[in-house]
Amino acid sequence: MPEALRATLRALYLFDVADSIGLDQVWAQLRLVEGDRLSRSPESLGGAVRVRRAEGTVAFYEFGVVSVAIEVPFAGTWEALASRTAELGEDSQLPAAAKRLAESLIDGLRKTLESPYGEWLSEDYVIARFEPGTPLLKQYGPLVAQLVRNESQPLSALEERAVLEGALSCYGSDLLVAGWASAVVCDAGEGAEISMQLIEYANCQLLEFRHYDAVLKQALREMAKSLGRRRWWRHWRIAREAARIHQMLLEVREITERSDNALRLFGDMFYARAHRVIASRIGVDDFRRIVEGEMATMREQYQFLMDESSSQRAFLLEAAVVAILVIELVMLLAERK
Repeated sequence: MPEALRATLRALYLFDVADSIGLDQVWAQLRLVEGDRLSRSPESLGGAVRVRRAEGTVAFYEFGVVSVAIEVPFAGTWEALASRTAELGEDSQLPAAAKRLAESLIDGLRKTLESPYGEWLSEDYVIARFEPGTPLLKQYGPLVAQLVRNESQPLSALEERAVLEGALSCYGSDLLVAGWASAVVCDAGEGAEISMQLIEYANCQLLEFRHYDAVLKQALREMAKSLGRRRWWRHWRIAREAARIHQMLLEVREITERSDNALRLFGDMFYARAHRVIASRIGVDDFRRIVEGEMATMREQYQFLMDESSSQRAFLLEAAVVAILVIELVMLLAERK
């Protein structure tokens, strides 16, 4: 069995930089400068604006994520490939270089960013791409599972089966196996690029759900403190807090629906199914459930605040009516005297 093989490793480094990015403005601003290096993905893949540079390809997504893809050619053994894949995930120089590349482009696009963040949440991922026809599962199934799991030791038969049961193949010569931090793609041309952009898009969704998870957790902590120290003279803040919660819920719902609607545009059922499998494997579904649970808590809190606000308004109105009646009674008694 031949051990030498060739592959291309694509390291993805994603950064959550703002609430949103105006892609039309980015396109208009970069079109004259970048020329043929500028392209745009289909709406089903987020409609990202991509800039190809010698250092890597930078993709801008509408929901505020910037992705940097750096490709590294590889030739050698499976053991060396597994080691190199793990190194890319742990390398400190490549993420730093990717962030510098993203910053160099963002510096000239500040006006296209809505509510830019001071600190960027990040995510990384590694894709090993092979030429179609490589007998990966037939000859190297255990090694593929080990590569996807980023493990240096052979996996058990049970774990190997769990990893490979999510493998996807449309024509027999292609293959896609995704895991938590890395994936294997066996394809060429447009098919390979779509598969890798699907993986990138799913990682963007993961990053967004991680962002909103952190935002909602912080909001729930602040809300608990606010409710604990609230006094009767601070009830005027109830409506403002409820409005802030409602706005946050709308933002989270918007990013969720935008992702779902984009994926409905796929005319190819294979790629639609591939995205569902990829999203499940890298943890998008897990974070989505966490965020939806936090949103349910926020909605309950929103309803509580609205009910409390209504009760407080009714109390103030009743108090005002009683005060008016007391004043009129006092004035009437004063007139009689």
